[in-house]
Amino acid sequence: MAVPFKKNESINNLNNQKAIESEQALIACALTDNKKIDDVIPIVKPSMFYNTFNSLVWDRIIKLYKSGVPVDLTTIKSQLENTDSPSNSPTYDLIGYFDSMASKSHAIQYAKNIYEKYQLRNLSVLVHKIQKSIGNSNVETAQSLSKIHNTIGDILSIHGDDSFDLEDTIQRAIRDMENKDGTIRFGFSRLDNLIGGMRRGEITVVAGRPGHFKSTMSINLVHSLLERGYKVLVFNREMKNSSMMQKLLVANSSQVSYSRVVTGTFSKNDKSDIQKTAKILSNKYGDNLIMKDRSNDFESTVALIRQIKPDVVVDDYIGLATLRHVEDPRLRTDAIMKEYKMLCKSYDMCAILVSQLNRKCEDRPNKRPIPSDLRESGSIEHDAETILFMYYEWKYLGAGSKNGEYGIDVVVGKNRYGKTGIVGLGVFGDKCKIYEHHSVALAESYEIEEVEIDESQSQKDEDNSGIIESLQHDSKQQTISLA
Repeated sequence: MAVPFKKNESINNLNNQKAIESEQALIACALTDNKKIDDVIPIVKPSMFYNTFNSLVWDRIIKLYKSGVPVDLTTIKSQLENTDSPSNSPTYDLIGYFDSMASKSHAIQYAKNIYEKYQLRNLSVLVHKIQKSIGNSNVETAQSLSKIHNTIGDILSIHGDDSFDLEDTIQRAIRDMENKDGTIRFGFSRLDNLIGGMRRGEITVVAGRPGHFKSTMSINLVHSLLERGYKVLVFNREMKNSSMMQKLLVANSSQVSYSRVVTGTFSKNDKSDIQKTAKILSNKYGDNLIMKDRSNDFESTVALIRQIKPDVVVDDYIGLATLRHVEDPRLRTDAIMKEYKMLCKSYDMCAILVSQLNRKCEDRPNKRPIPSDLRESGSIEHDAETILFMYYEWKYLGAGSKNGEYGIDVVVGKNRYGKTGIVGLGVFGDKCKIYEHHSVALAESYEIEEVEIDESQSQKDEDNSGIIESLQHDSKQQTISLA
């Protein structure tokens, strides 16, 4: 039975939110392509909808369709009163439903989701009845258990009857093989040569201990993706949007260092450099960069992904995401990974998820990370197609590290489709940049150092010039006084 809709109603849990989103998406599918109605009529009835307004709209859609009337926004509006909708404007509400629809081809899946959530609500009622019947009639308890058994069977069966067309599947596989956009490169040639890049519909995890530049890596990946025209949605759970943008500005400027940004000790050329870089990034990024730093609850994350439909999601980092009614970190991480898996497949996108490592790797003589070092490692290790560990050897060995202060290793801890191994890259923390090779990072550090020396000398010359002028002025005043 549908649940009455209240304005500004807070959705109590993720299941109910998913139910509403699936209902909205199915209605949008029906309005977009009336042929989809035939496909889903055997699966869902209006009474299975969680939301009363959605239930009413679906009831009107079915009646119009069965009477031979084309179903669209105009004909549906004629069947509704303004007071039926949450905003008192049915057309306005229904237009917003199209944001929940990834593709009209997913209509059957949306219908199955609605059916599943309906049965889960029934299951919850039956479990509550059993709790109340403990100590009462055994017959009543047995009847409830039988209903629970049947309900679980219905939930499981709804997902087991997908039609399968071999020829269609073969053709789609060939199209995917020929589609160069199906693989999104990281933008670092040595890494791409080993892994091949990220594949749409899949998850890449970037992990590391604090101070090993995992967030710097994610920032550089974001810039690389935007340079190639991809739409990127970033969830900044740890830093502010403005802090990430500062790092992007520093990384792409010609001479500004992050240490000067943090301390506020800008040189005379820094501000003009930042303004110039800001204009360049604004033109390059356009509408393709969306950053969110106030949506730590994962329910909001899911809603934003469904609305924006990006090519790539970057989540920094998933350990800070919250999930209503799930307090156990392991269960929460498992649920979030499973949800990201489905989102990637449904919206043909890639996800780059930043994760922490536990301290175990630092207790070993060889501190190079391995998959079991991941926090809540089970689900992350299982669900990710690719796991990249950032390992900054300088942090442990100093001058004894293989590639020095400006070298960093990307340890490919998991690659579902190919080789694992170690890719050596360059890093310059004060520029917030990852480079193709440590020698390039070292060279840029020298350039920044020379700029700072030149500016320091220029500032000293100006100071000295001011002192000389002041002394000359004092000398003239003394001469006049003596005269």
